[in-house]
Amino acid sequence: MEDDIHGRMFESFLDATIRGKDIGQFFTPRDIVDLMVSLAHIQVTKNHIDNVLDACCGSGGFLISALNSMLQRLENIKGLSSKQKEEILTTIQTKKIYGIDAGSDPSMYKIARMNMYLHGDGGSNVFYADSLDKEIGKIGRSTIEVEEQLDELRKLLLKKEQKFDVILSNPPFSMQYTRDDPQQAAVLNQYTMSIDRKGGKILNKLPSSVMFLERYRELVSKDGRIFAIIDESVLSGQAYEHVREYIREYFIIIGIISLPGDAFRRTSARVKTSIIILRLREDDEEQEDVFMASTIYLGLEDKIAKRIGIKTSDLTDNKVKELKYIRKQFKNYMDGKSGNCVVPASQIIDRLDAKFCINDRSRKKPVWIKQGLAVGPIGGELKKQDKRVVAVDNDCEYQMLKVTYGGDIIDGDLVDGESCSYSKLYRVKTWDILVSNIGVGRGAIGIVPPFHDEKYVSNEYTVLRASTNEETVYYSNLLRTKEILGDILTLTTGMNRGRIKWDIIADVEVPIYEKGNKEIQHLVKETKRFWSAFQAFMESKKNHTDIVTQTLIVDDEDSHKRWLSYKPPE
Repeated sequence: MEDDIHGRMFESFLDATIRGKDIGQFFTPRDIVDLMVSLAHIQVTKNHIDNVLDACCGSGGFLISALNSMLQRLENIKGLSSKQKEEILTTIQTKKIYGIDAGSDPSMYKIARMNMYLHGDGGSNVFYADSLDKEIGKIGRSTIEVEEQLDELRKLLLKKEQKFDVILSNPPFSMQYTRDDPQQAAVLNQYTMSIDRKGGKILNKLPSSVMFLERYRELVSKDGRIFAIIDESVLSGQAYEHVREYIREYFIIIGIISLPGDAFRRTSARVKTSIIILRLREDDEEQEDVFMASTIYLGLEDKIAKRIGIKTSDLTDNKVKELKYIRKQFKNYMDGKSGNCVVPASQIIDRLDAKFCINDRSRKKPVWIKQGLAVGPIGGELKKQDKRVVAVDNDCEYQMLKVTYGGDIIDGDLVDGESCSYSKLYRVKTWDILVSNIGVGRGAIGIVPPFHDEKYVSNEYTVLRASTNEETVYYSNLLRTKEILGDILTLTTGMNRGRIKWDIIADVEVPIYEKGNKEIQHLVKETKRFWSAFQAFMESKKNHTDIVTQTLIVDDEDSHKRWLSYKPPE
């Protein structure tokens, strides 16, 4: 109890000090940590205790959760004498939990050691080293302490060839090793995945999260399991096809659990991630069906949950329910029972992201057909307006538009051609459907009103046109529904907001508009009335502003010059 109190006090101290210094990458949300540790089912018996490793341990969150799990399992062993129990406890505390971290500003291995010690760990086998360096070379400033622990780690990993039964890991998302840095290049040369075997191309750089998968292949025991957080671009993007081939060649994929896109917002990481669960593949062993699930609540904090429309009052309960569901379904899968989260091996031959492999696209199609509606791809109903391209003239100004998540189209910047970062723009027309390639997943889709006619957008937008105004209203509203946006997102690749291209959206199936729908016809009329009223309001506002400024002399040339002399930088 005392150890737990001390540990929580130290974590509170860290939360109040370190987390405010932009090093949130060293912290993984506790509910995600606890889920991964519970799924690992770390073994503690009279005859066997699993070896546990986190080779990028940060402040030690996975190690502490693993320690707590192992101590709980020790308490549940029946028939132990007090001496036997003490011996197993000492073994867990001093010989079974290992961490490595290369963070030096601050010195994360020291923080992890203290954190572990205060949570009841007696050995604190946490090392300062670059765990991706297979030769365990020098790191940072050479000191007696650093050299001693590097020697100890070399003996453990190189001489004894220590293997680990459970590896828990959340590698840095943004960190990459590049051949432009001689020290990093030396490490990169140790990795098979630094060469794209399909094309034979030597890669100039590689994310550390990818390299850790290869490193863990060498460190995991024959029957061991790897539980790692990985960004979904690796699981879905074309650029990482060779990595997925490597995974399928050397591992059996046990499971993939997709985490919420906002799970790591506290760490300032706008990254869509998944938990990947692996074990070593035996010769000629075939991939079995895979456990796959998507989560909604794990890792979210109250502030973020509120922002994305989740009731904070229900967040804790929903997390508990989600954790219980995944644990239960995963246990059923591991026990060989059927369940709701089992994906056939045939569905992971290319991409590995859960949202794609679960394959629940067009799930409402049977409902639409039952309602007597025709169903087809949205690309057959909306046409991309590629011929609206305008070459940017240095002597011209361009009023840019943007689309809000609420579907409103508003003025963006007024850009002069000379400073425009685009060589070409696209001219829009009234009743176009404007889609933000970056914001479409959040509903940034709208209809161009007449007062924005002949304005411009960059290639970050897609301009679409329907056959009639009725279809424009129908399809623009339909595209913004959560069901259709969900279908779009299942097809996307990448780890953050990314750009969603029209050729992806075009394949999404939707119910085809039936002409003469009175509700839609009424909505078209209301849209026109709103546009007219809004335009009249804006003109009236401008006239009123002009009268006031002229009467009070508050916007003349002298006022403008005075403002220019006082204004802050753009």
